[in-house]
Amino acid sequence: MANLYMERLNDYWIIHMKDARLNGVSVELADFIKRSAKQGRVRYVPEYEALSIESEEELLSVSLSVVDIKDWLWKKENRLARVCRIMQQKY
Repeated sequence: MANLYMERLNDYWIIHMKDARLNGVSVELADFIKRSAKQGRVRYVPEYEALSIESEEELLSVSLSVVDIKDWLWKKENRLARVCRIMQQKY
């Protein structure tokens, strides 16, 4: 992507993005990105599972702790494992 730049500072990833639409984004991931955004406007459109990033003249800057990313992925994986166990029990 021409409008994306990432850098790592210690244990944080900084993502700079200008005006983008990301399709196929889950509600959970959209909320995570919205909470992490430092500049710009992030809007989730559930009908299209799309994340709209509008940053006008400023780049959208998101600061994500490596620990936060790992925690989010761990929770997501555990939630998926629980759903799989429930589905196995039902069928």
